[in-house]
Amino acid sequence: MRQPPRLVTGVLTLAFQGGDTAAYLLLIGLLGVTLFALFDVRRYRNFDATRARVRALEENLFANLLDPEDAPLAEWPRELAEDLREPTVKVSYWEALSRRLERVYFSL
Repeated sequence: MRQPPRLVTGVLTLAFQGGDTAAYLLLIGLLGVTLFALFDVRRYRNFDATRARVRALEENLFANLLDPEDAPLAEWPRELAEDLREPTVKVSYWEALSRRLERVYFSL
């Protein structure tokens, strides 16, 4: 996802091109970057919940199919079924925001 750097570049180009450009363009750019960050946090939280479910399948089902001798009887199928019936978010909003800010917005 590379919209925020493009958005910032476009807004800064328009705001500082000279002449009679209004300063509210900077506020519009700030609002745009904030909206992109909020959308990205929401998307990341959904991705993280799905990733946790897939990882549970990898650790328990696929690994036990390849090496059935070390397969303990576990409660993971019931836990996975409960999570699929009533999905829960695995990462907090602020943690997701800090991860996305660090990874996408401040990694330039």
